Amino acid sequence: MRHLFNSKVDVIRPIRVPDGLGGWQESEQIRYKNLPCRINWTKGTEKAILSKTTYFRDAKLYCRPIEVENKDRIKFNDKIYKIVSIENVDIMNRYMILDIGLIE
Repeated sequence: MRHLFNSKVDVIRPIRVPDGLGGWQESEQIRYKNLPCRINWTKGTEKAILSKTTYFRDAKLYCRPIEVENKDRIKFNDKIYKIVSIENVDIMNRYMILDIGLIE
């Protein structure tokens, strides 16, 4: 499966840091840099339904199992994508699928 991972993405986690005025400011922390993956693009934005939850996705991203949350973001070719679904598909923990949608 590794030879099919021909793209590289960064996984970014938005974090809140205090600003100098007593408030909060959002910043980004890179969780994984140049993570090897495979991206299957949809033709346009695709609507998916999972357990009565409807969401829109632009691609399915296949990668090795990582610690990732729905609040994390994917950066690919200078574009930022939100993670709309996380699925660890095989019992052997060899790969996982992330449904991603472009943030505009």
